Amino acid sequence: MKTMFVLFVLFLQSVTWAQVPNWKGKLETKNNVRYVHNPREGVWGHDPAKKMKVTRIFSLGSLNAEEEYLFSWVKDIATDRNGNIYACDSRENRIQVYDKSGKYIRTMGRKGKGPGELLRPMAIVVDDRGKIYVQDDLNKRVSIFKNNGKFYKSFNYKYFGIAGEQIDLDPSGNVLICHYSSYYGKARKLSTFPIVTAYNLKGKVMQKYGKPQLLIEKNGYGMAQYSGNGFVSRRDGTLIVYFSYPYLIHFYKQGQLVKVIDRVDPVFTKPEIMETKFTVFDGRVDKIKAVVYRSSIRYLHILPDGKFIVCIRDKGKNFKQNKSDRDFDMILDLYDKDGYFLKSFPWDWRNKGLLLHIDSEGYFYSNFGETEIIPGITKWKVSFE
Repeated sequence: MKTMFVLFVLFLQSVTWAQVPNWKGKLETKNNVRYVHNPREGVWGHDPAKKMKVTRIFSLGSLNAEEEYLFSWVKDIATDRNGNIYACDSRENRIQVYDKSGKYIRTMGRKGKGPGELLRPMAIVVDDRGKIYVQDDLNKRVSIFKNNGKFYKSFNYKYFGIAGEQIDLDPSGNVLICHYSSYYGKARKLSTFPIVTAYNLKGKVMQKYGKPQLLIEKNGYGMAQYSGNGFVSRRDGTLIVYFSYPYLIHFYKQGQLVKVIDRVDPVFTKPEIMETKFTVFDGRVDKIKAVVYRSSIRYLHILPDGKFIVCIRDKGKNFKQNKSDRDFDMILDLYDKDGYFLKSFPWDWRNKGLLLHIDSEGYFYSNFGETEIIPGITKWKVSFE
C-alpha cells in the first residue's frame, strides 16, 4: 500500500512537470511546503520572439509645472478601483491624487505630527471603498484618510517603530506592515522579530509572518546582519514575502508557509565586508565597514493575470568600485502564477524611473516625470509578447 502511495505521488509530480515544458528546474515538497528551484535559464529561454513592449501613456511633473504637478521624492504610488492615482511624496510630506488621465484631484496631508499630518510617508495603499492607508514613517504610525481626502484615524505600529517601504491590506481589512531593516544585532533577539505584521484598525496585532533571513554571521563590527525584505499581498489572501538577498521568495496562506521559490542567478554574489570611505558634512573623511554584494531583490509586483515580476537591482561586475548609488541596472524577472521563471527583461530606470506600482489593468507606474531628471509619475502600457 505504501509503495502504491509513493508511485501515486511520483505520478502527480510528473504531471506537474509536464505542465511546464522547457522548464529545467527542480520541484520538491518538505514539511508540506512546496519548493520551486528555478534554473538560470527560464521557460522562454533566449527566444527572441518573447519581448517586453513599453509605451508611455503620460507623465506628470516638469520644471515649469503648477504646484499641483510638482514633486520632490515620489516614494510610492497606488491606484484605486476607479484608476485614480495616488503619489506618496516623502519629501513634501503629502499625498497627491490624480484621475486615471492625470488630472489633479486633491492633496492630502502636510508636514507635522498632528492628526492628518505626515512625517516622511513611505508607502500607500487604497482599499476597495476608497480609504487611503499611509505608512507614516517618522510618526511611527499608519494614517488613514477617507475617500474624500479627510483624515479618518491613525494607529501606531509596534516592534521599535521600525517599518519598511510597503503597506498592504489582507482580505479581512487588516493592515499589513513590513518591519524592514538590514538588521544588526544579536541573532537570538532578532530571530523572534516578524517580517510582516497584520494590524486591525485599532492597532492590535492579528497575525505575524516570517523570520529574518541571516545575511552574514558577523559584519565589520562583529554583529549578525540580516537581509532586507519586502512583501505584497494577493487578492486571494496569499502573502508573498521576498528577501533582498539571497534570491528567495516565500508564500503564506492563512499564516502558514506553503511555497518557497528561489533561482540560480550568477549576479547574486556572496556578501562580503568592505571598508569604504565617505565624506562627512564638515569635510572630514570617515570610514565604515560595510557588507556589500552585487545584486538584490528591490521590488515584487503582481500582474492582473497572476504572473509576477521580481525587480532586481544589479550593481554590475565592478560593484566594489562603484562611487554612486545610481551605478546599477534594473532587471525584471518574469514568473508565471505558479512561480516558474519565464525570462529576464532590462528596465531602463535611468530614463523610465523606478517601477513602483502595477494597477489592476496592468499599467505600470514609475517615479520620473517628463524627463529623467524630474521627479514625478509616468504611466506605461507594458506587454509581454
